[in-house]
Amino acid sequence: MSKATYCFSALAGQHVLIKIKPSPNLNTEGYVQFLGSPEKSDWSPGSPGGIVFNEELSWKGKYLLVVGQRFNEKKAGSFTVEISGK
Repeated sequence: MSKATYCFSALAGQHVLIKIKPSPNLNTEGYVQFLGSPEKSDWSPGSPGGIVFNEELSWKGKYLLVVGQRFNEKKAGSFTVEISGK
């Protein structure tokens, strides 16, 4: 599996929860980044499969979620992504 990229839109102050559910043989991680021009548009810290993001967003607009394999692994497998917002 190489990296998979998803784009989603959200509102400033919206709480977003992102979960990655990998097949048993995969070690996944995810990163979130705002696609705008505020002073701080850095990637959020990556997290292993499971809940990779659970916080309020700072800006209204588009965000990227990148899902890849941890430890530079190159295993075949599948995963699902769940994104929910309040």
